[in-house]
Amino acid sequence: MKKSLSTVFAFVATATLPMALTAPAVAAVNPDMSNFTVDCLVDAQGGNYDLPIYGDSITVTLLNCQTFNLWDVDNTTNASIDSGTLNSNGLLEANESPEVITVIGPADIEIWDYQGETREFDVYLNFISPYEMDNPAGTMLADNSRLIPFEVEDFSVGTPTQIENFEEVTLGDVTGCNIYSGSHIYVTQAVNVNTAGNYTFRVTGVSPTSSYLDIYNSMGSVLDDPMIAVYTAFNPDDTNSGVVSCNDDLNDLTIGGYDFGSNDFNLDPQGNYIEGHYSYLETSLQPGNYTVLFTTNSRQNSEEWASSETTGTIYFDVWGPTGGLTLGALADTGVNPAFALWSGLALTGTGVAITVARRRAQRA
Repeated sequence: MKKSLSTVFAFVATATLPMALTAPAVAAVNPDMSNFTVDCLVDAQGGNYDLPIYGDSITVTLLNCQTFNLWDVDNTTNASIDSGTLNSNGLLEANESPEVITVIGPADIEIWDYQGETREFDVYLNFISPYEMDNPAGTMLADNSRLIPFEVEDFSVGTPTQIENFEEVTLGDVTGCNIYSGSHIYVTQAVNVNTAGNYTFRVTGVSPTSSYLDIYNSMGSVLDDPMIAVYTAFNPDDTNSGVVSCNDDLNDLTIGGYDFGSNDFNLDPQGNYIEGHYSYLETSLQPGNYTVLFTTNSRQNSEEWASSETTGTIYFDVWGPTGGLTLGALADTGVNPAFALWSGLALTGTGVAITVARRRAQRA
């Protein structure tokens, strides 16, 4: 299971986040990563970044990188500057500031301070094409979102020793229901199943945008790694009772013969970028009432969440037999009930521009 570790390389960027809206549901947020900047004077020791390819080309602007060698480690010919195409020999240098690298496909770019005049500076930008996913089985029954408000409830799992040692525990002894011990913020969604069958509950995005997708996200949070669990009934004081099924990471799964652990970046037919740390829960359900729990694999209590002065949103859809499931009223977890059942997919677009700086969360 891939988790995030801190690194010390900083980026500065301006990103435009296209956002599709409908009332009351909100479609997932896909970051526009077609342009970003690397500043070689940042007081850092470099880093290694996996990045999804968005659109036809990506522009990497290099600042203060004169005399740095530029490599395409895999010799893809997909990356170039004005003076030529990057290759595996590393003979091209950044000649000016700014210097612009244009990337038109998968490429493993290395930016290296070969002279070592001021610091060891070695940055890898590994651009990867997202895997094109198939739709889950059945039909789309819902496309919705759940707001995690400023004030929210939490639950706690694990013994004091497990919490102190930051151990994982298993909810209800159900395979795949692993979660870190400690407190977790959460919201729930009532579900009524009318038809027995197989259902898929899938996270399609989070807001703030996951730092695994958007390396400029200065608000990378526990929402980068959401978790879904289905309960017959959820009791925050007894989280081991009523567990039907859970999933933490899509990248733990092999679906249709494809191992999603081999590529964290995925694109669904609806245009959502599905990151490997998003949840993808397939389960068989009988007719009846259920509760879907939206929480985080990493621990964070409600006081910590409130002190961060933030809210968050988890976007999800549900697939299964036609007419087999409806979403019910929301449980009282401090969430606006206007975010209840909806239907239809008439989406309209808008956009929000941001300028931020962050220290990147490095993949492990």
